Amino acid sequence: YAGAGVEAKCRSQHRAGLEREDKVRQPIKIARKAKSALVRCAMPFLVRRFRKEIKSFCPPLKLHLGCGFHRLDGWVNVDFIETPALDVRWNLGRAIPLPDGSCSFIFHEHVLEHFELKRGVDLLRECHRLLESGGVLRVSMPSLDDMLLRCGDGRWRERQNSHVPEVETRAEYL
Repeated sequence: YAGAGVEAKCRSQHRAGLEREDKVRQPIKIARKAKSALVRCAMPFLVRRFRKEIKSFCPPLKLHLGCGFHRLDGWVNVDFIETPALDVRWNLGRAIPLPDGSCSFIFHEHVLEHFELKRGVDLLRECHRLLESGGVLRVSMPSLDDMLLRCGDGRWRERQNSHVPEVETRAEYL
């Protein structure tokens, strides 16, 4: 988190990024043309708010998507739900209004399982677009062992997350 004590080098990098303000608009145009299922038309005020909140971070960015209550210092902590760990609020079902290759690292933990398959794939494509050449994407998912145990002992109907769609069969659960 870059606060009042941001180094001069970081500020100059940030100013250089502002000079490329037009590039920030490109992802929205690109996303509209893309064949992904991401919601392509983000409301203009949401995009402005996102850009305002992200200005205090030095490029290349390190994104922590779906941060929840877990804050990573030195990362841009992004989530849709307002929490104390949050730096930038954004719906990950939408294209992220950042230029291509603007991130060196992207991390999300226990995020993909909250999306339908197609939307999850779209999120991964969006991460790929945002990563610079040689950038790193780290994804953590729930334990398959735990899911299989739940199927075996009949606990597969117990919902871990209330916002995950209800499933009717064990096959849908897996």
